[in-house]
Amino acid sequence: MDKRPPSRTLWVQGLVIGLLSVIVITLALAGALAWGPHHCDAAFPKVIGCALGTYEGLSGGLIAAAAALMAGWLAWKAVQRQIDAEDRRASVDRIAAGATEQARLYVVVEADLDWLVGYAKQQQRDHQPTEILTRSFGFKYKFRNYGKTPAIIKNFSIGTKLSFEPFDPVYAMMLEAFSENMIAAGDTTESKSFVVSPPITIGQGANIAANNGALWIYGYIEYEDVFGSAHTHRFYFRTITADKHCLLQSYDYKHYNRST
Repeated sequence: MDKRPPSRTLWVQGLVIGLLSVIVITLALAGALAWGPHHCDAAFPKVIGCALGTYEGLSGGLIAAAAALMAGWLAWKAVQRQIDAEDRRASVDRIAAGATEQARLYVVVEADLDWLVGYAKQQQRDHQPTEILTRSFGFKYKFRNYGKTPAIIKNFSIGTKLSFEPFDPVYAMMLEAFSENMIAAGDTTESKSFVVSPPITIGQGANIAANNGALWIYGYIEYEDVFGSAHTHRFYFRTITADKHCLLQSYDYKHYNRST
């Protein structure tokens, strides 16, 4: 493949055509002088002017043919440039169309954690901080396809961790799967339940309710669209307590909350 810039390639091609035209004209006039009638002196460069004058019709025809060849080549290059531009534009349009039509899976976490705010404080008054919360701590999750074409689920993982600061998650292989791996545009997977393990203690629950710690929910899903392109959606949430409500907040940390 020619790696030279288009302008340089165009210049080289034009030079080659020009040189070939000069060579053909020179050889034709030389042949005419060698075997045809003429009164030209062989001294250079007089012979050139004499040959052009003696064989005016021949030289004029050759020069006109060379000019027509050059003009045709320039017209052909213009057409080629237009075709290349149309191909590039069509390629960009196809890529843009694919980007707008491709599947887009995102996680939907359904968690009602408001009960924790008062419950943990109440349990803290009556029990030891190291005791396990008597109410299970969990949530439901599913994945929705916000794109315009089906998505094919390849792999996914979800996990939790108690931490005051963000951390680098370690993804565990999920031993369960969704009943249907192809998710149509606008549809969702079935909801799955997730129970936090190990169980949360009363002291940990009180820290979450007081924003002295957080429960982090993290994970990813790998899938393909119908165009054969692979995508990954990563998510990273943390609990935050405000006005007696315990909410999940998306948290941007490194690349753990990004999608491709």
